[in-house]
Amino acid sequence: MLDFEGVGMGDPALDFATLRHVSDDFARAVLDRYQGLGGLVDSDIRHRVQRHWETRVIHGLQHIIPNDMEDELEDALAKLREGPILRPQPPF
Repeated sequence: MLDFEGVGMGDPALDFATLRHVSDDFARAVLDRYQGLGGLVDSDIRHRVQRHWETRVIHGLQHIIPNDMEDELEDALAKLREGPILRPQPPF
């Protein structure tokens, strides 16, 4: 079953940020391949990938807190404590 309720165009940088869970090298390789195959990549995509990566856990908390997902809350808070907002990392 497909639910098209929330379908729409989005920033591809969000998808590349998610790939950083595998590794930065993997995300860079996929981005380079995407561009090599004709995917549109503008000059600030790497900056946006970095910002999406930094804020991913906050977006998760926006779902976790109102839905009383206590089991997920501890994990998200640990990710926030160890993540790139409080422990800056080199740019993507």
